[in-house]
Amino acid sequence: MTPESSGMILAFALSLMVLSYLLGDNPFYRIALHIFVGAAAGYVAIVVVGSVLGPQLFAFSTWQSAINASQLRQDYVPLVRITIPAFLSLFLLFKLSSRPTFIGNLPLAIMVGVGAAVAVAGAITGTIFPQVQASWSADPNIVNALILNLCTILALLYFFYSRGRQPEGQTQPSLLGRVLAVFPNSVITITLAALYAGALATSLAVFSDRMKFIANFLLSLLPQ
Repeated sequence: MTPESSGMILAFALSLMVLSYLLGDNPFYRIALHIFVGAAAGYVAIVVVGSVLGPQLFAFSTWQSAINASQLRQDYVPLVRITIPAFLSLFLLFKLSSRPTFIGNLPLAIMVGVGAAVAVAGAITGTIFPQVQASWSADPNIVNALILNLCTILALLYFFYSRGRQPEGQTQPSLLGRVLAVFPNSVITITLAALYAGALATSLAVFSDRMKFIANFLLSLLPQ
């Protein structure tokens, strides 16, 4: 049995195990799911160790050159770049225990804060600014330009949370706010529906590809 045929048989078996979920939750589907999660986790661990931890923590030449007293002034920046992440990584290991878990809160807070900042910056520079720029760009079709600008304004109005305080102390949107909220909600609903339709079409394409693979594999087993 060649490696190609072994791979085909394994892919065929895993495809059937995943598709067995159509009949309900069963052990075969769970085995395939565990294999997928385990393989993904193993791949991520290998990439992290080989591309991040290895070059950063185990580069002995960088450590030696940075610690060298004669070159300390020139190499203090690499020393800081190595030492701080190393200590933060060690602090993060304290999250594995229940007692000194507060020690790992610092690196976890830095990770969450940096991740949130990167996400917000990416949303602003990669989504909002291009959308605003596209809304004022010249379009030969005036109807398309008007629709684009109108939908952009309505989508931004969706995030307008203005509420008036009632005598009972509760907050409630004003009548004008409730009326104007109908149009942004419609734009957001249409957008989500379009995204869901695209995801569904992609899933159907993947499903049909798997079914085609299974059919071709079964036909290859028949005698010629």
